[in-house]
Amino acid sequence: RPLSWRDSVCEWRDYIEETEDTDVVFKNGDTGEYATGSDPHRFAPDYSAKQYAKLKDLERGLQDQYGKRLHTAMLSLTGSSTDENGDPVPPVDHLLDLDESWEAVRRELSRCLENKRWEYLAILEPHASGYLHIHIAVFVEGYVTRETFAPVIRAHLRNCSIATEDAHDVEDDTTISVRHAGADRARDDDGQLDELACYLAEYLGTYGEDPLQAPDRQQMSNTVLWATGKQRWRPSQ
Repeated sequence: RPLSWRDSVCEWRDYIEETEDTDVVFKNGDTGEYATGSDPHRFAPDYSAKQYAKLKDLERGLQDQYGKRLHTAMLSLTGSSTDENGDPVPPVDHLLDLDESWEAVRRELSRCLENKRWEYLAILEPHASGYLHIHIAVFVEGYVTRETFAPVIRAHLRNCSIATEDAHDVEDDTTISVRHAGADRARDDDGQLDELACYLAEYLGTYGEDPLQAPDRQQMSNTVLWATGKQRWRPSQ
């Protein structure tokens, strides 16, 4: 029979406990020397800390390269967690369906920002229910507006079978939010990028925490990521 949420999370928790005292070890085939490597799994606190460090490095690099021309946007892509009868969709099926539009979304983002320098960072964030949705932080050198990114949202709607128009109003800040971060930084030494970095860091996983002590929604979403092999953090090159 299909596993329930509770059964699935218990399996994920067993995996975390089994790997708690595990190190990744590499052996040099020529010398026979051993060396410990990266964290045993991507839910470890140290792994999240490394991802946060990369995020701060991205922030500093963009501030230096784009300067006062830096604009940021946050795009949100969701999908219904219930079927046409109102019954809950299996969480793994939901994430696979949500991800149907990903390649189309990336292509449309490239078209919308043609002839500009830009980078993106997509993060899978859990709702309170444990089901996931996607935030895409976009960093652009040059002027952009909410209308710039409307075609990206429409690409998601066209290519995601569980996406609904009522949850993707392009006039709503919860769907598309745009800021002139370079100008904000000129007025405020702390900078709006710091605020964005802190916001994104919340969704890197259980940053600095034992994953088994994370909120239920985080453990549920981690279980889905573990079951599908999908990454929570999706950076551009």
